[in-house]
Amino acid sequence: MNNREMEATQKTKMSVAFFFILHYGFFHLVYFGFLVEFLANGRDFSFTMDVFSILIMGFIFFLNHLFSFWYNKKEFEEKKPNIGKIMLFPYSRIIPMHLTIIFSGIFIVSGSINGFELFSISVLFFLILKTIADLTMHIIEHRGFEN
Repeated sequence: MNNREMEATQKTKMSVAFFFILHYGFFHLVYFGFLVEFLANGRDFSFTMDVFSILIMGFIFFLNHLFSFWYNKKEFEEKKPNIGKIMLFPYSRIIPMHLTIIFSGIFIVSGSINGFELFSISVLFFLILKTIADLTMHIIEHRGFEN
């Protein structure tokens, strides 16, 4: 980090983890604001039902990643990963979110064509970009994070 090799001490790990939580968490807080605005913009928005659905999907997502974490933990620890690379790795997911927010604005302003909600295109666009990013990161992850 900052063009320096970082030793993977407990202090370094905690500092990097704290920075990551604040920085990456801030991105997601802003994205959440955009999602709420996009979903509520001129639509019949049942916040309670939608939040419940999101929580269920989030729980399933959490369980999936918890299983993956426990399944791959030993292999991951044996590889002695580079802490700088691990910290930067999740930021590849930011690109699909940025592009979706930019292009969703265009689709939301456009409304609908022959009854077809153009907002649906932005959801499909996001899913395609996110899948590509996740696939790419999965391949990189399984090749290794070593120095």
